[in-house]
Amino acid sequence: MITLRRATAGLALLSLAATANAVAQCPGLENFKTPPAGSWAEYKTTNGSMRLAVLGSEGTGVRMEMAMTTKEGPAIVQMVVPGYPYEMSGITEMVFQRPGTPAMRMPTQMLGMMRDRMPKDMLAEACRNAHANRVGEETITVPAGTFHTVHYHDAEKNTDVWLSNQLPFPMVQVKTGEDTIVLTGSGAGAKSQITGPIQDMPMGGPRN
Repeated sequence: MITLRRATAGLALLSLAATANAVAQCPGLENFKTPPAGSWAEYKTTNGSMRLAVLGSEGTGVRMEMAMTTKEGPAIVQMVVPGYPYEMSGITEMVFQRPGTPAMRMPTQMLGMMRDRMPKDMLAEACRNAHANRVGEETITVPAGTFHTVHYHDAEKNTDVWLSNQLPFPMVQVKTGEDTIVLTGSGAGAKSQITGPIQDMPMGGPRN
């Protein structure tokens, strides 16, 4: 069952990725924009892997998707957000699909409750109050290739972020404590990994 608590916890990694990319709005990478429709990036994480993709426009926002590896298969989260990087409080639609189950759209009431539990003004805080200092420009090599990056360090949170404006998604590498996120590939032509029709989720989560 996907409860509100599990849904919120499942977005923790997504929040980390968005916060890291939020530094792209800080001095040095001011020209960052939402990646074009079809853009995707894959990352190796401490606990597996994740794939970020921009699927296309949705009203005044964009539809994004993240697939995270699990032992059973990919767990998929699809969202409509104002742009990327994004405020978690700005999500207007969310769809989950667990391995072997139908895709479920979160009820509006449940989505509102979840948004209320997420950090507010996450992007502004990432630059204004995260104490991230620009270390300098560095060329680093990751599984996806070699990139010219800007390195930021947050001593308070023991976090290092390497960003590159050569990529649609600027995050190349993040190290925070013992956790890491490293770019393994990126490209265009992304399509949704959700299979089957999307069903409306009952309050409290699916019963199966």
